[in-house]
Amino acid sequence: WKRRHFVLKHLLVSDVRCLEYFKDKNWRSGKQDPKGVLQLYPGFDVVKVNDPKRKFVFDVKTVEHTFRLAASTAELMNEWIHALEEANTGEHFIEYKNQ
Repeated sequence: WKRRHFVLKHLLVSDVRCLEYFKDKNWRSGKQDPKGVLQLYPGFDVVKVNDPKRKFVFDVKTVEHTFRLAASTAELMNEWIHALEEANTGEHFIEYKNQ
């Protein structure tokens, strides 16, 4: 596992939702480009995973890939799942930043 910092975004111009991930907390300075971007097209799934080696794991499943993520607490995992589910429905999208 590698620690990454995620930012959930909704690009209004193209109506695309994505998860950008960064190597460290310095993403807030605006000087760091994302290490990667996960495009979240409508219909992706978010599923809690029972992983015996790591707690607070969930998958983000898109048509092309399944991304396995882990949060530091159960509360944070549930907040991410909720934010991703809202992004998937497109109704009450908020920018959600992992701190």
